[in-house]
Amino acid sequence: MPVFDYSEELTVDGGQAITGTAFTAASKALDAGPGMPAGPTPTRDWGVGDSGRLWAKVSQSFNNLTSLDVQIVGADDTAGSGFVVYLTSNFLLAALSVLGAFLPLGILTPGKTRKRYLLGRFVVNGTAPSAGKLKFGFLTWNAGAQDGVNAF
Repeated sequence: MPVFDYSEELTVDGGQAITGTAFTAASKALDAGPGMPAGPTPTRDWGVGDSGRLWAKVSQSFNNLTSLDVQIVGADDTAGSGFVVYLTSNFLLAALSVLGAFLPLGILTPGKTRKRYLLGRFVVNGTAPSAGKLKFGFLTWNAGAQDGVNAF
């Protein structure tokens, strides 16, 4: 059973409505800096440690785009300044119209992700949709739910 890590979800609760090219909600950016001592801006290699397997889940079916690029980016702030794209996956409308579908984004590799913030970016190709939501974050396929809250 897949377990989605809500503590490291990069989109708003229930999924982020996508009506054009945009970054994920700033409040959901993962920050390498909390609790760090004052000094130089902290950065993190987001690919070190447990393999960073990132997936998207369709939480509302899309209606009328051609395709959507879903990117995982590192940035200097929660608004996406100075962003660097780490992963990009393109999904056609057929995949985005299946409610509950898990879409693979890729694995963050060590040594390539040196930014303070980790967030997502959506790039709409074709007509902007009037319906459609995604949420994405880290997903573990071989773990069981500890309390039943995180299980899909």
